[in-house]
Amino acid sequence: MLKRCLTSIQSFDFDAILVFYLFSLVGLVLLSPYLINYLILWVFVAVAFLLLVINLKNSWLCLRLQNINIIKFFVFLFVISIVLRLIFLLQKPFLSSDLENLYVVRSQMMLGGEVPYRDFAVNKPPLYAYLLYGMGLGLGAGQIQFRIFFSVIDSLIPFVIYLVGSRIWNKKFGIVAALAYTFCPIPLLEIGISGHYDSIPVLFVMVSFFLLLKEKPTLSGLSLGLAFAFKVYPIVLLPFFLIWIKAWKGRIGHAIAFPIPMIISMIPIMFIYPSGLLDITTYQGIEEQSWGLISGPLVGFFGSTILGLKISTLVLVVFLFLILLLFYSTAVKKKSYKLWVKVIILILIFMVILWILQRADSALSTSTIALGILISIVLLIFAYIPLSKFLDSFLSTSVPPKDDLLIQSSFAILLLILGSAQTHAWYLLWVLPFVLLIRTKDLKWFFLILLLVMHPIEYLAHPYWFSGLIYP
Repeated sequence: MLKRCLTSIQSFDFDAILVFYLFSLVGLVLLSPYLINYLILWVFVAVAFLLLVINLKNSWLCLRLQNINIIKFFVFLFVISIVLRLIFLLQKPFLSSDLENLYVVRSQMMLGGEVPYRDFAVNKPPLYAYLLYGMGLGLGAGQIQFRIFFSVIDSLIPFVIYLVGSRIWNKKFGIVAALAYTFCPIPLLEIGISGHYDSIPVLFVMVSFFLLLKEKPTLSGLSLGLAFAFKVYPIVLLPFFLIWIKAWKGRIGHAIAFPIPMIISMIPIMFIYPSGLLDITTYQGIEEQSWGLISGPLVGFFGSTILGLKISTLVLVVFLFLILLLFYSTAVKKKSYKLWVKVIILILIFMVILWILQRADSALSTSTIALGILISIVLLIFAYIPLSKFLDSFLSTSVPPKDDLLIQSSFAILLLILGSAQTHAWYLLWVLPFVLLIRTKDLKWFFLILLLVMHPIEYLAHPYWFSGLIYP
């Protein structure tokens, strides 16, 4: 059924889709915070992007790019990527205040002589703080300069995706995957408008993956460690990368190289203010405040603790256990991707139930909410069998071995995002390159559609999005 749908959609004219997508992007840039509800615009952009990705393979653009040399292809990708991202400079960062309230302010504070962790809280690894200081020193601590810098970094990612896709599959597949990232609205919004720095760890993760494919495990571990030194999420990829390496010598080299960047970056802070490094861990699972997709509503219902244990930490532990189960199934060579799709869907249904209960929180007692959550869990357990039978007709029975690491990485990062005490729309950038490189169509489109649906969730949780079609 899925194949028939994709075949029929591929009959759309590529030029018309491209024009429709670009006009939708311009509308999103210029109109979303002022005239038209953001959700309406996002639906147009997301649908247009999906149509674009489906038709890229057989488009004139892909055909022409196959016939140019690699240097010209790199220049083309970079120019198109940077132009698309810099268009968003026309709009202020209305989706997130992190750029001005955190990045720019912290950079200015360090330029003024204040020390991170000691004089002001920093909830990320030290390399992040060094980055902000260096950018402020070299470019000036301003949101425009930061957005341009991160847009340039993000514009390098499509070429690395091309290198990975070409090595795993073929040149044409690499071109399609690279173009898909270039045009994808998630990085365009989260980097071009909001100016988040996640493109830096994503770039190092993809370089690590490429080096892994080239059988350079030590360099791969070093690159993955650099990503980890900027943001902690790559640590969930480490066991999957290690199991992919066949020789124990390579695994040892990869494992030894991985922590080196983090250790080196921590040394100055450890001498100045060692206890400040606890900010990194408290942000992700120990602090009382929680914006997690699962832990957020639970903390809202029951408070930060239950039976003396922090709810956000318990939720994170549960999801880390699920990642361990995923790794175990990988290590014993048992592919169970159908099972993990079903698990993710059940988790998402449970998340929706929590949100519905949260909206009715003021009218319900704590005991009623607890009973509702318990009943929901029981019903979801019983719903597994009919859901399984329904999905089996859509999901592939076989997956090529070359897809394994891509799929495992996608599931692992997605589980981390769902279980994290802090979940934000830009976290989806972590999983996006892996998804675009997956060749198994049903799994690729499951992830891709899921990412596009999840992206506006955080922003739509704020009631002002629904205050009307016209707002200041």
